[in-house]
Amino acid sequence: MMLRLILGRAGSGKSRLCLQEINDRLEKDPFSPSLIYLIPRQASFQAEYRLANFTPRGGSIRAQALSFKRLAWKVMQETGAKGHLFVDDTGKKMIMLKLLQENKDKLRLFRHAGEQPGTLAHLVQFYSEMKRYCLTSATLKEVLGEEKGEMPLLLQDKLADLALIMKEMEHNMEGHYLDGEDTLVILVKKIPESAYLQGAEIWVDGFYGFTRLEYQVLEALLKAGNKVTVTLCLDREYLPEEKLPISSPFYSSALTLQKLIQKASGNGVPYETILLARGKTAPSGSNAILEYLKENLYRFPLKPYPASREERETTSLILAVAQERRHEVEAAARKIVRQVRDAGYRWRDIAVLTANLEDYRHLFTSVFEDYEIPFFLDQRRPADFHPLVEFIRSSVEVVTRGWRYDSVFRCLKTGFLFPAPSEKDTEPEWRKRVSHLENYVLARGIQGSLWLDKKPWIYSSEDALEEDLLPPGENKQTQDRGPVINEINETRRFLAAPLGDFQQEFKEAANVRGKTAALFRLLENISAEKRLEFWSREDLKKGSLEEARQHAQVYNGV
Repeated sequence: MMLRLILGRAGSGKSRLCLQEINDRLEKDPFSPSLIYLIPRQASFQAEYRLANFTPRGGSIRAQALSFKRLAWKVMQETGAKGHLFVDDTGKKMIMLKLLQENKDKLRLFRHAGEQPGTLAHLVQFYSEMKRYCLTSATLKEVLGEEKGEMPLLLQDKLADLALIMKEMEHNMEGHYLDGEDTLVILVKKIPESAYLQGAEIWVDGFYGFTRLEYQVLEALLKAGNKVTVTLCLDREYLPEEKLPISSPFYSSALTLQKLIQKASGNGVPYETILLARGKTAPSGSNAILEYLKENLYRFPLKPYPASREERETTSLILAVAQERRHEVEAAARKIVRQVRDAGYRWRDIAVLTANLEDYRHLFTSVFEDYEIPFFLDQRRPADFHPLVEFIRSSVEVVTRGWRYDSVFRCLKTGFLFPAPSEKDTEPEWRKRVSHLENYVLARGIQGSLWLDKKPWIYSSEDALEEDLLPPGENKQTQDRGPVINEINETRRFLAAPLGDFQQEFKEAANVRGKTAALFRLLENISAEKRLEFWSREDLKKGSLEEARQHAQVYNGV
């Protein structure tokens, strides 16, 4: 067993060294123990691609690029570590909501947290973060007991509520459910039993730091006799006892280096550090200006880049200062337009990066639209108010709450019950029909079983809102009401039929699986996926790239 620490600044060749060593092992002995390239989850695809293309054979089964959680699943499959029912964040929200309702009378500040989706999501995130760093409800109680005398009353109540909620979550999850954090706990226990990991050589690349659970995994790998190589972005070696300035750009990586050395020493594991020379293997496409910026950005006193006037005019890097954010975005918009108009670029060749997109989102939207720049904001947005989500929510309310007026028309106005979309867009016509239907229902006070009544609805001459149902310029004395009422009955029957079938199947279902299957069949019967595809094409024609992409994402999520 051995820990090897590869240090070097960005572009010094740390990742290339890892891939080269993996390739050398494959060339030397294709059938020796496993070679594992451990990388962050978000970089797994790129790492697999690079690993497959780096080897002359174009790939290998023995060498694999894995994230911590994928490694955990692989070991669990091998050792037969059968977890319980796996739940994601949505499942944990459901469990959390149940616990909040059951313990409502015991809570002080979080009594109504279950009624607030944002708060519920934050509580689940807090629970996952606690597990990630090996903290429990007992930890919160300990902090509350030790610091209670010095804490404000509000903070005491919050910690007491959190301790209670976390304790109930631990009790409900343990022995019944498995989440993403539990997989690493099981991995730590199963590493000694895994034949896949016996004698394996492991390269850990692309991390700035590790959670407490990930540190435990690395310790377990070292104890199992594995050789582990960890790369860290550092300009030099930092000794374990060295004090680090928090303002240093290498603070996180240096802290990680110190912790790894301490853990190796504490377990009697030998270690070595290798510092790669700067610029030894500079990344392809780098240029002198970027290299100078990388080397001198955090150095004081500042030194201007030694460039001639001609170089400054043709430089690929421009540092600009603006008085406010809007001026920044407008300057970027003008630059983008010039690049497309004069330099032969296409819109899709250009990206705009910000440290915090939320601070600039409304500015990009307004300024880029003013400059007629087509753009896509790569940002998560809540799907709560998407028509598909609203249709699902309201359709269930219709069949479980007796066809109330508000539930029915929230459902109809989403457009999912309209005739299947075609090249001829009939949606505006059907929205007009729904408007006429709504006026009639309001005038007559219709709700409940009347929606599924096989008998036609009939006008009453006393209806105060009859006029609203007739075309402009005509009144109830001159207009034959036959065609109007026929259209209303036709609209009502067409739109209510799928919901009627759904209601029958939903009520006959004996469990959650049956009710969910009924809902899914409703989405199939109304061609929900085709309608979303139609909306997506229409949005693309209008240049609304975000909305076009969102339709597919929401359907896949559902």
